[in-house]
Amino acid sequence: MPKGYEISRRSLLTGIALASAAMAMPMQAEAAQVATENPALLAKVSTLSAVAIEATAANADLAACIAEWSPRWPSVPDAIKINRPVWREDEEAHLFDGSPALGNDDRPLAVLTTAALDSDIAAIAKAMRRARPAGKPFRVLYRDLRTADEWAVELEQLRDLRAIASKYEAAQARIVKVSCIDGRRARRTAAQATLADAVSDIMSERPETADGLIIQAQALQAWGQADPWAKAMHALSSDWSHRFATSLLRIASPL
Repeated sequence: MPKGYEISRRSLLTGIALASAAMAMPMQAEAAQVATENPALLAKVSTLSAVAIEATAANADLAACIAEWSPRWPSVPDAIKINRPVWREDEEAHLFDGSPALGNDDRPLAVLTTAALDSDIAAIAKAMRRARPAGKPFRVLYRDLRTADEWAVELEQLRDLRAIASKYEAAQARIVKVSCIDGRRARRTAAQATLADAVSDIMSERPETADGLIIQAQALQAWGQADPWAKAMHALSSDWSHRFATSLLRIASPL
């Protein structure tokens, strides 16, 4: 757990202790008005533990999968590397964990895919079937003018590259299937969403006592273990700490 988070948590627990002490002080005229905890908040805490455990387990399962299978992920063959920046998402090479593979210049590596090669092969083959004067150069797609003989050589080269790309993609597909990473990633995504909903439900309630503050502190602690991407994508989470601090000060303030 990050050091900064520990410091924040320690401060929160100290505040809760102060709130508990303030509420426990003898009261005379106000004794009959001691606060009771929000029943809606108490009702929502029952599922938090199981949801947090599943989120932690799903994270650990995915991390273990990535650690086990990443070393077996095939490297991009030099023949199908593209010596230019990535233009389209479908030509970006990825590592097993989903992050982009980087070239020697530390930029995302572009690769020739079977889909792209099939498109080029089909276009050249179609153009070569058209009737035209012998020896007259012609253009296909974005390529330079070439004669039919030159296009025939290009076509064979593309077919060779297609065979290399197909073998590379098949090796990737085998590892994806055997590792079950898609299912594990889906489990992690679902667990993070369920955790976000559970924490959001708890943080949406108004705590009235130290018990309520502890419940919300536990919810925030559980959310602290969530995937950074999940936390960044949850619009309301940025306000939870502020709302918790406001409630803490309200409960801890002298009556």
